[in-house]
Amino acid sequence: MPSASPEPVRADLRPRVAIRVGVVGHRAERLEGVDRGLLRGTLARLLRQVRESAVATTADVRHYRSDGPRLTLLTGMADGTDRDAVDAAHTEPSWAVHAVLPFPIEGHHATTQEGLRAALEGCAAVTVLDGVAGRYDAYVPLARVLVEQADLLVAVWDGERARGVGGTAEVVQHARRDAVPIIRIDPRMPSAPWLEDLSATDEGRGSGLARLPAVLTALLAAPTPDPILGQFLTGDFPRRPRSRLYDRLVHFAAGTKAPAGGSIPEQPGEACGEEWRRAWTVLPAERREELTARFADAHGWADAAAVWYGAAFRQSFTAIFLLTVFAVMAAGIGAAEFQVLGPVPEAGEVLLLLVVLYFVRRGRQVRSQDRWLQFRSLAERVRHLAMLWPLARTTPLVRVPEAIRPATQPGADREGWVAWYLRAVARDAGLIGGSLDAAHTAATRDWFLSAELLPQQRFHEAVASRSAKIHHPMEAWAERFVVLAVLLAMARLTGVVGFITADLLGWSAPRILEAEEIINPSLHAAAVTLPALAAGIHGFLGTADFEGSVLRSGGIAPQLGRLADRMRWVQPIELLEVGAVAAEVSRVMEGELGIWRTVAESRRLQA
Repeated sequence: MPSASPEPVRADLRPRVAIRVGVVGHRAERLEGVDRGLLRGTLARLLRQVRESAVATTADVRHYRSDGPRLTLLTGMADGTDRDAVDAAHTEPSWAVHAVLPFPIEGHHATTQEGLRAALEGCAAVTVLDGVAGRYDAYVPLARVLVEQADLLVAVWDGERARGVGGTAEVVQHARRDAVPIIRIDPRMPSAPWLEDLSATDEGRGSGLARLPAVLTALLAAPTPDPILGQFLTGDFPRRPRSRLYDRLVHFAAGTKAPAGGSIPEQPGEACGEEWRRAWTVLPAERREELTARFADAHGWADAAAVWYGAAFRQSFTAIFLLTVFAVMAAGIGAAEFQVLGPVPEAGEVLLLLVVLYFVRRGRQVRSQDRWLQFRSLAERVRHLAMLWPLARTTPLVRVPEAIRPATQPGADREGWVAWYLRAVARDAGLIGGSLDAAHTAATRDWFLSAELLPQQRFHEAVASRSAKIHHPMEAWAERFVVLAVLLAMARLTGVVGFITADLLGWSAPRILEAEEIINPSLHAAAVTLPALAAGIHGFLGTADFEGSVLRSGGIAPQLGRLADRMRWVQPIELLEVGAVAAEVSRVMEGELGIWRTVAESRRLQA
């Protein structure tokens, strides 16, 4: 009995519901006369409302795991608003406090160190940034982390201008610039919080928190059910080996050897994690394990699926162009009326065109192109996110504006479920813990160079070189075929065949007629087939977009080279400086990824 077909690889890739609330506000000396108990009660009520929205979202078991939300309060732990928020979080179920210290405890005043250490004991995690105590910009790293890592910012602020760099007013300004939702609490009226709306004359005070549930739903709600998303969340991918027609043709044209074929690995997440552990030896083992635990599954599965469906789509359009050329060739032979072949050419043409239609319809039905583009977009962005995570950074698509953009706004669904899933992964990953001192930053810089920046530069250089080796020769051959077709047409038009056989070779009239019965149909078939072959080559080159790859990869490789030089010589070795270069690398690659996807989406399967 034939063996049963193997079961598809399966996994549970649903993310966990997670949300991060950042808190900033005045210190204790500026809260004199404020009812601190009332302020703590307001903060607890806010956290309760956020938790209830998160729990409601957890009920969507198609997209989220059912093990409850991960709720995190991010705060700088200063005496005043920060400590009040910590006290409020301790009274609310499910909330964990992640303390973010602007500099080591030893940099704080001796009279506050003991109280700070006691407060940190109740925190679930602590991140110590590398700000320099006493320096004018000591709190700037903290301000950036709170804005970039928070999904929602609570600001206890009297609205006055900033009194220093990195203070509450500056954090609010940065959050406004990044369109992070801000809940304002005036310390003079702590029981009346409001969701800030700068388009309103009263900045949203009159509406209070009426819009907060809608904003939280926009942040957390899963997208409309989609077959591709459902396939990814369950890890339901084919086990059969991927097709290799395109790869073999491309490597043949480039004069290189095609790599061995393969299926999607049994467990792509585990395979990805093992590869990261072997390659990322520059990072301490603990950091490698943290990265692997947070990002290897999502990246490994998305990358493996992208490779498989990319090969399937490329095989489809490669087969379509090849079969179309053969169909035209069969039509040309049939039109030439070779008596000996009878109806075979016409029958072959019909059969080939039916196979072409099958490939087109099958490709559209399976949506191999859509799967390839979406899985590749996700895989690349998860990798970018993993590379930025040790520097307490996130990628552009994780930022909140995409999450709260109205559905009616043009481009709102440009990234679809990919953006939703990426944000879910980022929220679940949370903020890196531990001491992000100079040693950590230096090791992360070296790792970023060796694991991301330089490999990406070499990758794009190789893509540009290989694409040029394929595009230019094939384009030249297409031109040769057209020229040859013109020459053959001219030969038939001028009767040069008869001249050669009669005058130059001296053949007799009967023999000339016999020769023309063979030569003229052959010339006719060739004159039809050669332009079709040229058109097929141009169609293949256009769909494969080798020329575009030469331009895009040839343009991005020098940019990455310049950024690599900046990363090597960045001074001082501080989290802000190294993180700024890493974020610029992410923006460059995000831009290239967006252009690639836009171009690839326009190359649909066509008969």
